[in-house]
Amino acid sequence: MIKAVLRTLHWLNHPLAAAFSFGLLIWLALPWMVVTLDDDFGYLRSVVETCQRGRPWTYEWLTPWAASMSVLAASLFKITGSFSFAIHFSLAMSAALGFLGLSLYLTDHGLSRAKSYFITLLLLTSPTVLFMSVMFTSVALYLGCFWLCLWLYHRKLWAWFFVVWFIAFSARQSAIVWLALPGWTVLVALWRTKTILPRNRTAWHPLLVIAGGGASLLVLKLGMNPTYGQAIVSNATKGFHPHGTSVVLSLLALAAGYGWSCFAAIFYDSQARINAIESLRSIWRWSALVLICSAGYMGAHWFLGSIVSTHSAYGDVWAKSWFGLLGISAGMGIVLRPVLPRLDMLGAGLGATALLALYGGIFDYYYIDGFFWGFAAAIVPISKHTVIAKTWSLRIGHGAVLAMMALFFLWDGRCYLQQKYELDRAAAVNLIYERSIREGKFKPHEIGLSTFGYVGWRFEGHFHTHEGRDSADLAGFMKVIDGWNGKEGMAVITELPKSLSRYKTWFRSHNNTALRKNDRATALTEFKAPVLWFFEASYNLKQMPDLVKREGKTPLDYTDYIDRPFPLNDQEWRDLIITGVESFKTQD
Repeated sequence: MIKAVLRTLHWLNHPLAAAFSFGLLIWLALPWMVVTLDDDFGYLRSVVETCQRGRPWTYEWLTPWAASMSVLAASLFKITGSFSFAIHFSLAMSAALGFLGLSLYLTDHGLSRAKSYFITLLLLTSPTVLFMSVMFTSVALYLGCFWLCLWLYHRKLWAWFFVVWFIAFSARQSAIVWLALPGWTVLVALWRTKTILPRNRTAWHPLLVIAGGGASLLVLKLGMNPTYGQAIVSNATKGFHPHGTSVVLSLLALAAGYGWSCFAAIFYDSQARINAIESLRSIWRWSALVLICSAGYMGAHWFLGSIVSTHSAYGDVWAKSWFGLLGISAGMGIVLRPVLPRLDMLGAGLGATALLALYGGIFDYYYIDGFFWGFAAAIVPISKHTVIAKTWSLRIGHGAVLAMMALFFLWDGRCYLQQKYELDRAAAVNLIYERSIREGKFKPHEIGLSTFGYVGWRFEGHFHTHEGRDSADLAGFMKVIDGWNGKEGMAVITELPKSLSRYKTWFRSHNNTALRKNDRATALTEFKAPVLWFFEASYNLKQMPDLVKREGKTPLDYTDYIDRPFPLNDQEWRDLIITGVESFKTQD
């Protein structure tokens, strides 16, 4: 038995096998049906329209092109006929690409495969990165290409670099910043040769990549359909009005990524660990350590309080502790293992910051780029190991670092289970609302506490051509529904099995006590659905009647309203794509 396990682990030692395993891990986190959580409703509609039109197509509400992600999912649907497989495979494959790229990048800098896999796992299962990997948006493929591009850049495989970059760029325009890498290579080559024009392929190849990037921008700008979402963002960014908070947050993410990369080196590089412990003999180094770690702790907490979280993990009781640990470990890395940041990575990170200064926004996933660029800026080849006697100070220091890395691993594991639970619950919420509307139990505008994506799927197309046609608010369609104001409206009551209910801090029910126990509340429907692979939860849709007219709501005019139901299975997705008719019968 033990030998069989060891053979399996040896097989997983291959980079492709490890990447496949990580892709499978992401697939296992996905719900049993295609679900819409947030912005993903626009990306799902992009795939539908790409299938229908036979060419890449961006849904009207979106700002990113999302071309490559739409083409990937649409192609998989055409091949398999299963929309759920197409969506879930696209997400799993994107995650696997990211794992492959980062693990190869780390091993090329001297890490053992086991340590590179561990560091990669920690980074790619951190809460926001994980959430953006399991939600169907262009960010998933964009992040998957990020580390693969950096590895190809490190290997100077320029043709493949351009291919992967183009996939990322056609998914999300912010990949334009990645061209700073070939740009830096050209500048270094010209500086070394003291010439104005390149004289060898060292400079010509990356220069061709930059030229290809410019041509790609022109082709996609002319070839992709313009959207009203892009028009709204374009109008909002006319002129240069830097968003100060976004810039500060991005610089903090860049510094945190650099510091945590230095800290990780103390874990995987024994010589760096020895040097770090030896440096603490100086009282000045201790003083700097206390000062920088305190600043990191406070900066991390300020960051958490300033961003808008797209997921529930940062509402966890341990979230503040995790951010504090992240800030402290980044401070430790900066003080105990400082390295000169790589200027190419630092420049690209500052380029990402410049884009945020123009675009603005404080959503958490906007700062993944900054953290990743900072992390890459501190990755240098592992130094040659020096044999040294293991003193008690070295043992204690090593144990402290191992304990901190174990805490990061345990936090990521907790967040993985939470994300799986939230995805399963979101699928149940989508399903219970959709079935109830189809059965005529309430009108669409009476939808209560639901996911942003589900409301967007049903109302965005109508809103921006009717009640909100003169509005510049991309989330204006949320004003159409009654929602839940804490006292009146509609919401889903979740009843977890007893084996899970004891872990309330892990798996929050999101229940409202006033709705759950109020005698005036009407139970509209109830059903059970799978949760966390092996369990089953009960979901009850309840409504409290509105006694007064809601303020700030946009009345829905039903005279020309066209219902847009959300497909609940592969057959309904096929019907929508093939016929274009958004009308489904309720199926058990």
